Amino acid sequence: MSNPINSKTPMDKSNLTCPYCQSLKIMRHGFSVRKSGEKLQRYWCNECDRTFTLKNA
Repeated sequence: MSNPINSKTPMDKSNLTCPYCQSLKIMRHGFSVRKSGEKLQRYWCNECDRTFTLKNA
């Protein structure tokens, strides 16, 4: 029986690329909090030195 509280499956980050330069050299870079209180993981690209979240990727 699966637990509905823990039913979220982990995201596959093996294909996470930078939306600006398509580099695979991505590192987590803190969080961004929206006005609604939604907390989004920020990522940093080691190639083009830009940050992004998956919401704007």
